[in-house]
Order: sequence, then structure tokens, then C-alpha cells
Amino acid sequence: MFFPPIHAVGPTILALGPLPCAVLPPAQPAPRVLLIEQDTPFRTTMLGCLAEECMAVDIAADEAGGLALFNPTRHAIVIMNLLIPACGCLKILRRLRKRGEHTVLLAVSPAGAPELAGAAFLAGAFDVIPKPCSVDYVKAIVRKALEHRRLELRLLELERLVSDTKKDDGFV
Repeated sequence: MFFPPIHAVGPTILALGPLPCAVLPPAQPAPRVLLIEQDTPFRTTMLGCLAEECMAVDIAADEAGGLALFNPTRHAIVIMNLLIPACGCLKILRRLRKRGEHTVLLAVSPAGAPELAGAAFLAGAFDVIPKPCSVDYVKAIVRKALEHRRLELRLLELERLVSDTKKDDGFV
């Protein structure tokens, strides 16, 4: 018989099963996501989805707000709708890529628009989220993006270590 794990949450509170994000002790700060999306229902769904994944979210309804909020040292992921009216979204993707080389860019594109998805990849997007899609699909892409970023930053750290070691004595 399977019994869910029991967690001590405080001196007298017990919880069965996995704990919600708000109760877990923070081992490290929550990854921060910048969501640039003008569609309120989709934005609300994405916010709930990202909150379930224990992520902090900054929201902008247009490209100007997104560029103003974007901070490459603060945002691990940027999720941007490619169909924001009156926006050169691919140009914005390129600008974000230049400003935050280790920020993972995810583009939201209508399903059935492969030419737009291809252009997003060329502009620096890590992946494209089709719209509409399931919440589980979004969660999987976001997890993959965070793992990619973690590995990319770890690689940079190791390259710096090797470089510093070579400077010290010429040997690795």
C-alpha cells in the first residue's frame, strides 16, 4: 500500500503529499519570468501555470512595457507573444537576446504558423509555445528552458575555472 509522504510544515502543522510552493523553504530564489502577453485570459492561464511551477512572474501587456521591465540578471525566462499588435516582435526578440545572453526566450505563436515559428528561432527563441496548448505542455517547455539555462551557466562557470587554472600554472 502506498502512503504519501508526510511533511512537518511547522511545529504542529502536517501536510500529506507534495507541499505547495509557498510552504517549501526557499533553497534558492524562485526563477523569475517576464511574460509579455496582451491576451488577458491567456496571460491569466500562464500566470497560474508558472505559479504552480514556483516561479515569480513579471507581466507586461505590450512590448514597451516588456522592454522596460526586462533585466537580464533578474529574468531567467522571457515568454513573449509574437502577435502583439503594432509590434515588431521578432525585432524585440533580437534586442532581448542581445541584452540578456543567458535569458531563455520562449515565443508564443499561433498553432499552424510554421513560418513565424521558424523566424522566432532565427531571432533567438529557445522554443516556441503554440497557442492554444495544454498547461502541461507549457510546464514541460518551461522546465526544459530552465534546465538549459542552468546547464549553460554551469558550463560558463566551468570554463572560467579552467581558464583561471591555466593562468595560474599553465596546467589543467
